Amino acid sequence: MISGGGWLGLEQALRMGFGLVGGVWVARHLGPEDFGLLSATLAVVAVLGGLASLGFNTILVREIAQSPERAGEIQATGFFLKLALSTLLWLGCVAVTWSEAGDGAPGALLPLAALVLVFQSMDVAERRLQAQAEWRRLVLIRCAGVIASFALRATLILVNAPLEYFALAGVCEVMIAAAGLAAVTRRGLGGFAAWCFCAGRAKALLKEGLPLMGAGLAIQVQAQSDQIMLVALQGGEEVGQYSAALRIVTVFAFFPMVLQTLSVPELARAKADDVNLYRRRLHRLYRLAVVAGVATAAPLFWGGPTLVVWLFGDAYAQAGVLLPLFSLRLLLASLGVARGAFLNTEGMARFVLITAVAGAVVNVGLNLVFIPRWGATGAIVASLLSFTVTTFGFEWTDPRARRNLRLMVAAMLRPWRSLD
Repeated sequence: MISGGGWLGLEQALRMGFGLVGGVWVARHLGPEDFGLLSATLAVVAVLGGLASLGFNTILVREIAQSPERAGEIQATGFFLKLALSTLLWLGCVAVTWSEAGDGAPGALLPLAALVLVFQSMDVAERRLQAQAEWRRLVLIRCAGVIASFALRATLILVNAPLEYFALAGVCEVMIAAAGLAAVTRRGLGGFAAWCFCAGRAKALLKEGLPLMGAGLAIQVQAQSDQIMLVALQGGEEVGQYSAALRIVTVFAFFPMVLQTLSVPELARAKADDVNLYRRRLHRLYRLAVVAGVATAAPLFWGGPTLVVWLFGDAYAQAGVLLPLFSLRLLLASLGVARGAFLNTEGMARFVLITAVAGAVVNVGLNLVFIPRWGATGAIVASLLSFTVTTFGFEWTDPRARRNLRLMVAAMLRPWRSLD
């Protein structure tokens, strides 16, 4: 676990550093209006990514870990299913852009950004590396993509490239990662000769994955609808300010993701061995999540306006006003990610779907009311309320969730005290 945590920590630190520097540089270069259009487009692609994943990611890790001799079949089946859906989604983006072509249309921005979906199909090889705890190779591949993406952003800025080309930065990262994963598969993971599509496997994956896909889509709608609706209701300038503040918040949200990645196998083993040990580890996870959320939110709450102007410049002064309110989302996000480890361990796919859909509906509904009145500030308030509903609003409906809620509340009230 320490070795895995070290490699994942290295990746997140690199991603945080290059992502922040690259994002600030791009935002300064483009200005709030174009940066807002780019951010809203990437938000649309992220929502489509919730569909393109088919809910397979954690399922593939589990299946490969349990049946390593069938890894080729599992990977191939997942790959072809994801590739087929991703290609259809990309063609849909092309069709939408073509139908709206004309004065004021965003050009090729959406189709270029949506190429990410097609290349992400190769991430099925990541699931095998995760199942085998091959963190070093996985992290090195991902880091190569991050560095290549940063280099492309820098080049585009230096040559003053059109807005559309900046959508290729994310595509470059995924392409490099896909090439690395293909090379590792060919040389060290049995080769592509072992890959074979299985109709029975596809049916089983789809049956289990579709509820998770629905949940993933709802989570992305909840997370990304603010930017999409801001650009539709208020224009690129407003979403540009919002996105600048969001980029800083996102950079500081890496720690909970590392915690969840490392905690899932530990929780699964504890649940199988000792119920009390399982409860203690869950409580420890929530305590760490609370501490991480507070530790990252506090400096952004107090120093946010100064930090934003220093990083992004005076053109983004409004984002500095938004950041203190935005920082409160870090605590909710931290607890929500930790809660995801519990839900995954318990196999509560339907519960995840219900809470995710409820959160998405609340977020979209509140955005329709708040954004026309208060702009980006209203979008942040809507997201805070919707994430509260997702994390806490439905726990009383399930006995396991109620017990978990008690652990979360205990960790929030006394994060310095371990479970008796």
